[in-house]
Amino acid sequence: MIGFTRTSEELACDGVSLTAIAAAEGTPVYVYSAATIVQRYRDLDAAFGDYPHAIHYAFKANSTRALVSLLKAQGSAVDAVSMWEVEVARKAGFAPRQIVFDGVGKSDAELESAVALDLKAINVESAGECFCGFDRESKIDCFGSSRCRKQEPTGLPATGHPAKRVLPI
Repeated sequence: MIGFTRTSEELACDGVSLTAIAAAEGTPVYVYSAATIVQRYRDLDAAFGDYPHAIHYAFKANSTRALVSLLKAQGSAVDAVSMWEVEVARKAGFAPRQIVFDGVGKSDAELESAVALDLKAINVESAGECFCGFDRESKIDCFGSSRCRKQEPTGLPATGHPAKRVLPI
């Protein structure tokens, strides 16, 4: 059985008794169905068919090492909103080119680190995060970098390729 199931006797996750998990790990304990997560990832991936796409898991949802490793094994990339999340992703084996750095209010130090790591993309959320042609050492040149996307009022980036965020249920 995959996912969470109930027999007349007890609850189970992917065929493993939740009572046995609680006895082995103690409580409280968080239990996730690896089979369900993998199936949902595959369903989402398959929905795009042959259309070129990449699925980036948002670390802010849950950056538990086992969960992240499971998604990496499926081919997922990463959406990180802090340098801490970028470092967690790197420790989990993701290459910098598999990481998109998002989030509002990025500090100069975070931007400098992200640029130095050569991440796949740095999504600029505000004018304060880029210099847009002015001479500011610590800001990102929004129009000079092909991997730095500045959101325009239209919702489309000024440079680079537009990206869509899908939040699967």
